[in-house]
Amino acid sequence: MIRFKNQIRLQQADIERINQLTGNTPRGIRTVDEFNAWIDQHVAMENAGTPESRMIALLLQGEKLDSE
Repeated sequence: MIRFKNQIRLQQADIERINQLTGNTPRGIRTVDEFNAWIDQHVAMENAGTPESRMIALLLQGEKLDSE
């Protein structure tokens, strides 16, 4: 991931890692806020249910970026 202030550019490795966790490809994400909102949306979907889905939610929380 390339980052300059609030702007980000996801590299192919980042996209593949997120895709493996969510089954969706993060497209059109240009800012840290957009990325964190996208992650929050998927965490909300994974947080209920099986222990495996809760584990995925925890892994996704670790992907969130700090805002500057």
